[in-house]
Amino acid sequence: FMRSISIFKRALKKGLAISSSLNTDKFVLSNLLSLIIRASTKKKDIVLDPFMGIGSTGIACKELNRNFIGIELDEKYFNIAKERINSNE
Repeated sequence: FMRSISIFKRALKKGLAISSSLNTDKFVLSNLLSLIIRASTKKKDIVLDPFMGIGSTGIACKELNRNFIGIELDEKYFNIAKERINSNE
């Protein structure tokens, strides 16, 4: 766990240093999620995201061969996440 926190802090510092546009922010978030998931799980592990939003964690899990459970109360965001995750094949 502490290793994940350390990786997160380093990635966040790098991300804040290079982040200057919305596209860059999305790229940094995606890479940050991938770093955290890779550092704290193994292939085929299950990752739970209780606040799924638009599904960025689910996409990272799919790319890293992790199983994913996402929870989202807002049906609008759930449908956006489902579409993003399913279209990222």
